[in-house]
Amino acid sequence: MNNNIFLLENILSTTFQENLTVDEKRQINTYLHQMETGPADGNMDSDWQKDGNGYYVHLHILKDLIRDEKKFCIDDIEKDAETWLCIRPDNHMVRETLNQLQELKDEYSRTS
Repeated sequence: MNNNIFLLENILSTTFQENLTVDEKRQINTYLHQMETGPADGNMDSDWQKDGNGYYVHLHILKDLIRDEKKFCIDDIEKDAETWLCIRPDNHMVRETLNQLQELKDEYSRTS
């Protein structure tokens, strides 16, 4: 799965959208719906993290990347998260993802 299709800047770009497959457009629609509704409670949030729903999709995509690719992807996700938090400052999924990204970055700095 390509992380770029879930970055808000790309979602809003008509040029980017024109080059997507039908399946990628469906994935974006599902993602946006999940971003709008969010998990109902803490138990559901745990399931969403495990399954990669909503903003947690970014963490799942990171798992499949090699270390150098992860560093670039983390930067893109952090930039995207800042945009989402301007729109919805209370978005728990985005904040939790940022926390987990920070843990990854800390781990990388300890092992570099």
